[in-house]
Amino acid sequence: MTNNKKMQLTLGQQFWLMVSLLFLVAGLALAILGFLRDFLPLSYEQNWIRIAESAMNEFLSTNFSWQIWGSLLMITGAVIFALLMQRLASEEEKQLEKLQRRAQRLQDAKIAE
Repeated sequence: MTNNKKMQLTLGQQFWLMVSLLFLVAGLALAILGFLRDFLPLSYEQNWIRIAESAMNEFLSTNFSWQIWGSLLMITGAVIFALLMQRLASEEEKQLEKLQRRAQRLQDAKIAE
């Protein structure tokens, strides 16, 4: 007797899922813009990606390119996603064990009668 009932995500789990996906998408967008910056056929003064990147670096007092920022964001998103999936898997495993123990107790009660 297998029960294929899907586990519903709580509000907190949905929040962390959205945060991880947001980090992944933002990191991918920054990485793509970083690659486009080098290959756009515009002069240095007209390249809006370079201007935005230098403004961000000036604001944050760093010297990272958008490829590095994108990689950092994607790694952060992947770590959050992996931790969330590990937690969901352990919760599902606990729930399955609980159901199996209950089924075993019910079966033992039927035998005892």
